[in-house]
Amino acid sequence: MRPRPPPYLPIVLTRSSPHRPSQLGWPTANLDPAAFESTLDNQEEGVYIGWAALEDASLPPESRKVHKAVLSIGWNPTFQNEQRTVEAYLCHDFGHDFYDAKMRLLVCGYVRPQENFFVEGVPYESAMATLVEAIAADVEFGQSQLEEPEMLAFKEDAFFAGAAADAAGDGAVVEGAQEGAPS
Repeated sequence: MRPRPPPYLPIVLTRSSPHRPSQLGWPTANLDPAAFESTLDNQEEGVYIGWAALEDASLPPESRKVHKAVLSIGWNPTFQNEQRTVEAYLCHDFGHDFYDAKMRLLVCGYVRPQENFFVEGVPYESAMATLVEAIAADVEFGQSQLEEPEMLAFKEDAFFAGAAADAAGDGAVVEGAQEGAPS
């Protein structure tokens, strides 16, 4: 894993593709491309780790805390995306979807490049199983890396001050949004 200076993204998220969460088991918050184009233009495509906080007063306080995030930045060759995406999986069981919630995302480490798991000659079921195994390994690795002191410090970054105040119940809210909830 390669630490990197974090981009700070108060973001608006769009809905994820409906087939991906049910197929893969990791619902993601998909960022609106306008929210990251200028910030992430020069970033290497791949899997990253970071921290994220939802800012939606309708969510329970525990769901509005700062949570670990594992994300994909790039063209997602497996799904042949037509535009660059940022898809963040928040490592928390929210118990329900939270479409249109506001979110802050801080990206702080690079894990690996993106891969195309669906290549000629590999049966679909085998490719899907390999992709799911890779995502599980990325999530496990990302969660452990975010416990390292250097990465854990970002959880307390001033960037999350509004989200922390909101989670504490004083109603402070900032720009951003999200979709999807781990099941």
